[in-house]
Amino acid sequence: MGGGYSPGSGGVGTGYAGPSWFGTWSARFLMAFVTYLTLPVQMALYPLAAVPALVAGYYVLNSSMATMLGFDASMGNAWTCAWAALLPAIRFETTIEDQIPGYRALRHLFRLAIVAGWFYYSCVHDEGNPPQTGLIVGLIAAVPIHFLLRSRLLKGIWDALQSMAWLRKG
Repeated sequence: MGGGYSPGSGGVGTGYAGPSWFGTWSARFLMAFVTYLTLPVQMALYPLAAVPALVAGYYVLNSSMATMLGFDASMGNAWTCAWAALLPAIRFETTIEDQIPGYRALRHLFRLAIVAGWFYYSCVHDEGNPPQTGLIVGLIAAVPIHFLLRSRLLKGIWDALQSMAWLRKG
C-alpha cells in the first residue's frame, strides 16, 4: 500500500497518509457531480462541446415527449444524455484549446458575450426594464466575469480538477 505508515522509515512525515486512490476517485466523482449539476454553465464555458450536448439533449427531449413520458421525466433524460455527450466533448475542446493559440481568446469573448446576453435578457424580459438598462447591466456583469475567468489561481485549480477527471490531458 503506497503512502502508508512504515515503522522503520524514520524522518519527518511518516504518519499514515491513507490510500491515494481514494482521494483521486472521490475527486473524480465530485467533478462529475458538479458538471452534472452545472450543465448549462458548462455548456456556456465550453461552446464547441455544447454543440453535441445540445443535439443529444434536443433529440432525447423530443423523442421522450413524443412517447408521452411527461415533461419532467423527459427533461431529466435529456439532461443526463446532454451531460454524457458533453464530457467527452470537453476533452476534445480542451485539446483544441492547446493546439490552436487564438481559440482561447475567442472562447473568452464568447463567454463574456453569453454572460452579458443572459443578464441583458433577464433584465429586459424578466424585470421589464428598458433595453438601455439591460445593456448597462449586461456590460457591468461581464467585467467581473472577465477577471474571474482570467484568474490564474482559479484556472490552475480547474485545470487540475479536469485533468484528474480525465476531461483534460494531464
